[in-house]
Amino acid sequence: PRGGPGPLPMLGSKETGVERLTAAREKLVELGRLASDEGGKLCGTELYDEARVLIDRGGGDIAMKSGPDAYSVINLKKTALRAPLIGASAECEEMQMRQFVQATITSIDEMIAIGKAPTRRGQYDF
Repeated sequence: PRGGPGPLPMLGSKETGVERLTAAREKLVELGRLASDEGGKLCGTELYDEARVLIDRGGGDIAMKSGPDAYSVINLKKTALRAPLIGASAECEEMQMRQFVQATITSIDEMIAIGKAPTRRGQYDF
């Protein structure tokens, strides 16, 4: 094809994924801390954009390399992306966002655990 398919997505190793997710987690923890310290807002925050990219790429890195655990990672990633997506939207509600941010952090922790675990060889790995 003329011009080629374009740049390949930048996928890294499971280690890269863990680093990206750890950075996303730190941003969300910071966000929660600021919100509670200043009675601040979790809606419409700029940190979400960075966190969303980190969760998306980090989760992708880990899923690509996780053998049979990849499905778990993909589902956790969907949950983890909910807070950044809703937080940036007009329908955001503060009370709900607290729960979403907490759920996001939990999902990130679970993805990090899968990323740090040795890859299990699946039944169909060739």
